[in-house]
Amino acid sequence: MNEDELVAVAEEEFKDLLGVRGNPEISRVRRWPRGIPQYHLGHQARIRKVQDIALEIPGLFVTGNYLSGPSVGACVTSASEAAQNISAYLRHRLNDTLACNVRVAS
Repeated sequence: MNEDELVAVAEEEFKDLLGVRGNPEISRVRRWPRGIPQYHLGHQARIRKVQDIALEIPGLFVTGNYLSGPSVGACVTSASEAAQNISAYLRHRLNDTLACNVRVAS
């Protein structure tokens, strides 16, 4: 797409999503040629290896755009899953610690 087409798409999206009326005072298109990572052959195998290692090491969690893709949605999903796993891990560790303290105090 050329710059005018990109601006037109963005304006239409903002109108639909945010109820924006009128035209923008200024619009600018910036292109980031290296903005989206290009995964190389064997990337999925490396990711599986990293994930397998993380499963073997309690308390090690991995997340990032290299796991499930660079889109904002994929990153949010990956980060949310990691946060849930970390929370569950910490709750489990806390419960183990509390149970141990109760046994020692009894």
